[in-house]
Amino acid sequence: IGSREILGRFLFPSNSKEEVIISDIDFSNSIFHFANISKITFNKCNFNNTEFKAKRLSIKQKIVRSDIISINFVNCNLSKANFSNADINYCLFNECNLDEIFLRDTRLYNSTINQSSFRLTNPEKTSIKNCIIKNSDLRESNFSDTKLMNIHSTVKMPIRIHLH
Repeated sequence: IGSREILGRFLFPSNSKEEVIISDIDFSNSIFHFANISKITFNKCNFNNTEFKAKRLSIKQKIVRSDIISINFVNCNLSKANFSNADINYCLFNECNLDEIFLRDTRLYNSTINQSSFRLTNPEKTSIKNCIIKNSDLRESNFSDTKLMNIHSTVKMPIRIHLH
């Protein structure tokens, strides 16, 4: 998949009772505008220069109740994506736009956020554990309702944090 292939409006079977697992796929240079990629396990996939941002402001990209394992996100636009109730494990977010992503009841573990914009994000009832956040912009983010454990960070701006 690639060369700016548009995966928009493609609906993965989120209402299916069968488990959907997508492994070892290179989604580089793809566009996921309006795609519903909820309730899917992504394992060892690459997303390089991939857009997830919905074009209309009223629509949020849905990546709800998904398992995201060992994924490389490089130069991706995930702005305003909805990762509620997702398990994100062993992932790399490098040079990504993560502004205003929606994290509610999300588990972000053993991952790295590097040289990314993570602004205006207010995780709710979310757990972030064993993560590295370096050279990233966290301005205007609020982690007061977030359980943070074993975080290694070199942030550009102070953020409001309440450690549990």
